Amino acid sequence: MYPEEDNLEAPASMPESSSGGGFKFKLSKNYGGLIPIILILIIAFFIAFKFGVINNQTPIIGPLLGQIGDSGPAKMLVIGQPSVYAMQILNDQEVRQIVEVSRPMNSENLSRNPEEALAEYRIIMIDQSTQSDKTISRTLGEAIQKFVNAGGRLIVVGNSATKRPDDISVLGWQATLGDLMPVSCGATITSESGCLQKIASMSRIYRTVKHPILQGIDSIPALPSQPPLSLETFDLSVNGREIAYIENQVTKSTYPAIVEKARVIGKVIYFNYDPGMTKEALINTLKYLK
Repeated sequence: MYPEEDNLEAPASMPESSSGGGFKFKLSKNYGGLIPIILILIIAFFIAFKFGVINNQTPIIGPLLGQIGDSGPAKMLVIGQPSVYAMQILNDQEVRQIVEVSRPMNSENLSRNPEEALAEYRIIMIDQSTQSDKTISRTLGEAIQKFVNAGGRLIVVGNSATKRPDDISVLGWQATLGDLMPVSCGATITSESGCLQKIASMSRIYRTVKHPILQGIDSIPALPSQPPLSLETFDLSVNGREIAYIENQVTKSTYPAIVEKARVIGKVIYFNYDPGMTKEALINTLKYLK
């Protein structure tokens, strides 16, 4: 007699093997533990990029960032009126491969709907060096703050954008650009604001830290035998990362030259002199910000 098929015992279930369900179970179990590690690595990357540990000059990282962000010249808006020397550099054929520079615009022309006007640009340069008017409106200042905080790049020169047209008693970037700036006016020994007292000197510029803006440059001029630069600068307090400083060759007084302040994804570069006097540093700045 053979047992009826209905009474046949079902075979015991097969244990999950390491190559079957067991692997999937372990993977799903361990995946939750990978998420915090991935988040930590992402945060560490942004912190390292913010403080210059890695940048667009870093081997492997640099080319990757370049491939992601390099889609031709970056659009650049110039607010104010830079010096003839700076404009010559901005119109140079080499620079046109890096940035597409707009015609200089007065700040008052950008006071209406400024957020919309700034949205099409990657870099903004505020350089009112050759103007007596150093004002930007409250609305434009707020739009520039949002622009940088959203990842935009900003260059400020000298004492540009230190006043507001609606209140001539206001002086300083805190009232126009908030906490974006890597420098502040402070007070000089004469109790006058550092943003008002222009200092003319025969000076040299020295690198403070290694940075792409001064890649391969220790000092400007490079050789002691070369004559110093004729600069106009301001006595300011630094609250960012000083890249280079100015030394007056007569008095030996020093002042910040190039200072950076990095937001989470945006950047601000400040020049305490006419950047048209240092062509290579200005070109490197545009490459760095692009």
